[in-house]
Amino acid sequence: MNPTFSLATKHDLPTLSNLLGEMFNSSSYQYKDAIEGFLKTNSKYYYIVKIENEIIGMTIIHYWKPTPKPGKLDRTYWHLSNLYIKPEYRGQNIGSDFLNYIYVEAKKQNVEKILTFAGG
Repeated sequence: MNPTFSLATKHDLPTLSNLLGEMFNSSSYQYKDAIEGFLKTNSKYYYIVKIENEIIGMTIIHYWKPTPKPGKLDRTYWHLSNLYIKPEYRGQNIGSDFLNYIYVEAKKQNVEKILTFAGG
């Protein structure tokens, strides 16, 4: 039962909507159009966690280029938001492994900083 991590695709849209609904205790239908729009842009990515072909977690990466500064003209930042692992899979280091995967992916893409915050 090893988790796998990857970028989400359009085929994952219904499950991503359901996970956001679970995360925010609301109806999942309201997220479908927003997720579909995000999947079409180059500024946001959905990463997913799967176990045996079931999506059990996700996060959203907001990608942007901050103001250039001397010596760093091509800078990239990621903002990690809405990290979610289904409750029945928590406490198994899946979230930690997922964050490590995101960190490795960021390094591959020369991301200078990964930012996040907690709270509402």
